[in-house]
This record gives sequence, structure tokens and C-alpha cells, in this order.
Amino acid sequence: MSPAYRRPQVESRLGQLVPNTRPRRNRSACTAPTPLDAIQYNATLADNRQAWELQADGNYEQRRPSNPSDERGTHRLLMDLAREGATRST
Repeated sequence: MSPAYRRPQVESRLGQLVPNTRPRRNRSACTAPTPLDAIQYNATLADNRQAWELQADGNYEQRRPSNPSDERGTHRLLMDLAREGATRST
């Protein structure tokens, strides 16, 4: 293999073209969930409108609440939480 294609040379050349400004993380260690991860996870589980469920026959069926006023979509839940946080901070 040509030395030009070895990992350090390729990474340094890519870094010159597209600088990586993100902080480095230890790739071998798993990061602990953040409070935001928990909020997003709970909002996704509570979603009864935008979520899809895999059926036994291999088809997907979109969740639909029996009462439209009980609709809870992930996007709406997260937007409502963001608005609540914004009004608390002002």
C-alpha cells in the first residue's frame, strides 16, 4: 500500500480540506446519557401519532390515537417543552 493512503496521512489531508472543529471524544468509551437524551427518549415513547409499529406480518402501521385530541407527536412534545423552558428563563 502506498504511504499516501495510510490512515495518518489520509486524516491529515482530510483535515486540511474539511477542518474538524468538534471536540474529540474517546471513541472506545460509551458516553453517559444526558438529561436531553432522556427527554427525547421519553417523548419518542409517548408519541402516538408519528411513530410506526412493526406488525407480526412484517408491515408497519402508523400509530393513531382513538381520540384526536389525545394526539402526542414527538415534534410537538419537544416544541412544547422548548417553549416552557423559554418562558421559564424570561
